[in-house]
Amino acid sequence: MSSGSRFRAHGWRMLRVMFICNHCPFVKHLKKDIVKLSNFYMKKGLAVVAISSNAATTHPQDGPVFMGEEAKIFNYPFPYLYDESQNVARDFGAVCTPEFFLFRKDGRRPFELVYHGQFDDSRPSNNVPVTGRSLLYLNVFLKLKMEFILMQYHPHKRCDDQRIRIHPVLSNRGSNNKGSQKVGYFILITRNKTTRATPNIP
Repeated sequence: MSSGSRFRAHGWRMLRVMFICNHCPFVKHLKKDIVKLSNFYMKKGLAVVAISSNAATTHPQDGPVFMGEEAKIFNYPFPYLYDESQNVARDFGAVCTPEFFLFRKDGRRPFELVYHGQFDDSRPSNNVPVTGRSLLYLNVFLKLKMEFILMQYHPHKRCDDQRIRIHPVLSNRGSNNKGSQKVGYFILITRNKTTRATPNIP
């Protein structure tokens, strides 16, 4: 993929955007199951994008170089993007990791947010099995082709210490959400390859 390439959502029935990072213990706890679930549903028409918005100045392990290594080690089947400006996290309203946004597509109509929240109730120390339960209605939609899903919100609990780290220089610039759909650029990380890319979701 060349520099400046655009991601287009043509043919995607559903899109899952997840904000993750390398160092977060909650993400580490779910990582293998996130990959497993993504592989399963991507074969059924789900598009998946992972984004890291943590400031590399405060958490170098969450920066592009280590993101590439992470994508290779865990064999990520989805693009792993670095939100250097942190504008994307602000526009989405993402405040912690992991945080999931699920969008559905109905014909030519724009993507519609149908879920925002956690992966499931499992945490590193609560002995609850990892199931992806909060995202299970994906199965209902993709198999039964339901035409309507009620938007749900299930926040990730006990993750206040894993809030997205704001870049000290960028934190005072405010949100870039003034009616414009432009969200800047990502740095694409896949299999140790770094590419600057601009998303395009109609």
